Amino acid sequence: MNLSFLNNFSAPIVLDPGPAIVAIDIPDGLYRLTLTDSLTTPTRWEIVQATVQAGLAELVRGLEGTDDQLWPEGSWAYCAITAGVLQDIFARLAALENPPQPPEGELEFVFVVGELSAESESYSRVYGYRADPLAGELLAAPAEVAGVALSVYEVASDSWLEPGWEAHGIYAWGACEGLFPIQYYAVAGTGVPAGMVAELVVWPADEGAEWEIMFSDMDASAGWTVGQQVTLTLSPIDPPESFVIDITVGSYSEGGSVEKGYRSDTSMGSLNSASTELGGIDGVVVTGLYVVESGDDYTLRIEGSSPESLAQDQAARYYLSGPSLPSGEQAFLIDHESSGQFFWYFDVPLEQSVAWADGANVVVALTPSLI
Repeated sequence: MNLSFLNNFSAPIVLDPGPAIVAIDIPDGLYRLTLTDSLTTPTRWEIVQATVQAGLAELVRGLEGTDDQLWPEGSWAYCAITAGVLQDIFARLAALENPPQPPEGELEFVFVVGELSAESESYSRVYGYRADPLAGELLAAPAEVAGVALSVYEVASDSWLEPGWEAHGIYAWGACEGLFPIQYYAVAGTGVPAGMVAELVVWPADEGAEWEIMFSDMDASAGWTVGQQVTLTLSPIDPPESFVIDITVGSYSEGGSVEKGYRSDTSMGSLNSASTELGGIDGVVVTGLYVVESGDDYTLRIEGSSPESLAQDQAARYYLSGPSLPSGEQAFLIDHESSGQFFWYFDVPLEQSVAWADGANVVVALTPSLI
């Protein structure tokens, strides 16, 4: 509603109740007028809306709680700010100053697309927003996740087009002021296929931490073009069920290497409990969860056996969480067969050892990636 206003306007008016079109000498426009029985000693009022064109005003009667009334000789119409107009102005200001926020936990990225790929990258086409060097324009982005402040470096679509082969995807990354658990989302937005999911992973950096959102693969390009406004909405979903291992730590030394954790074949530590389903196969057994220290090399190994092959989950990505393990650490399932028996393991290189003391209780979770 774009109202027009006039200073110091008043004019005599005579009206019967009901819809009316009256002659009025004011410029074309939409006006909120007040009708009254006197300019000096009024006793009653009616507020109307007047659409004026070529000297005629079509009236909408009895607005803002007033009655559609008879206005005989001696009545007046004047233009002034009304309570309804003021309330509408205040509501619009409030909406501008306090824009609606996405639902709790939802992330929304809104940006104008620029081209990020360099001319030398003959097979790559990257479109979206980048902070440095600047490409596109970021209009809205989440300020925090899980109470941790974020900043956005890039959010873009990437298509790799080689003769006879192509791949397409979306990615986002940036910096944050601390660590938080992996977040899982359903994705909707411009050029996004149905059923897309995403994972937000955080890891330590030289200053603070960095984050990345990994999106599920796409069969075709998002189709974003330079200058287009794109919206991506990420709605939280429940994480997949984790494979959880609970041990009591023991230690073992041999030939210059040290092991900490649980290992059944050397009777090191003990297994308190463990999940029994991994990669969709039930009846899985855990035979080891330990860190091997050899000089400056550190490796976390998780191993066990299964009643059948886990080959369908071979090289599947899992996220590790547990005491002294880096945030966002990833592990890949390896399956193998020996003498008719099926075995599986994860080998995860670590940058430093873990602070697992003998006798300590350690719980490690392996959460499968949705990507």
